[in-house]
Amino acid sequence: MVGISTWASVMGKDRLEGCYGGTREMGAFREALAHFLGVPTATASSVLPSAIERITKVDTPQPCVCALHATLSPTVTKFDNNTRWGGEIPMRVMLEKLYCERRRVPRVLLVVNGGPGTLQTVRESVMGGCPVVLVSDSGGIATCLADFLKAAGKESALQSWKKKYEAEYVKKKDDRPKWDKIQRAMQEIAAVQEKEKKISSFALSETSTAALDLHVLNAVINDDTQCRAGTRLQLAVQWNRKEVVQSVMLNLRT
Repeated sequence: MVGISTWASVMGKDRLEGCYGGTREMGAFREALAHFLGVPTATASSVLPSAIERITKVDTPQPCVCALHATLSPTVTKFDNNTRWGGEIPMRVMLEKLYCERRRVPRVLLVVNGGPGTLQTVRESVMGGCPVVLVSDSGGIATCLADFLKAAGKESALQSWKKKYEAEYVKKKDDRPKWDKIQRAMQEIAAVQEKEKKISSFALSETSTAALDLHVLNAVINDDTQCRAGTRLQLAVQWNRKEVVQSVMLNLRT
């Protein structure tokens, strides 16, 4: 597994600066928090007592409860030198695309719940040619986007969508710019979807979780940019999906 973190949001990053090809030993959460706040370790315990009590029961760094910074996982090795959360998304999508192209394997983005950062990932992915599967009843951005795509091009349906989700995402005045950004991103995604049909969706309440692999497989084999005709049949056989094999063979005959 490869994880990419926003460098500016890593707590204790100054200890890693200039450490090219070397190693640095990072402390547990209590020490990292104290270093970030510039206070003695004992003082840090009184800043976030409940979090400290819960998180420092383990020896390895855990995600920080602070919204602006996070402690470092021992498995993270690469960073994007950006200044905010979400700044790493374009680079991560580019890396995924490059990796799949070089390894000659298809890629697909599965979206379950999620927030504005997830929406940005979907936008970057579809614009980069990646098929997307939305779990439409998982809540969050996944449900919001699935509903938006259903309403796209229908004025009354779009007004109903806006009324429903504006109440959910705009709780205070400061939320308005974020909501406007969400709407713009969805419009851009819908424009790509109208031309390229990269996004599909399904509801878990309508099917079993066992069918998840079927939706992912269909997203891959229906993407002409990633999957040639012969590869589609091979994937369908490897995934042991008889109905997909029949569908692919029928399309090959026609």
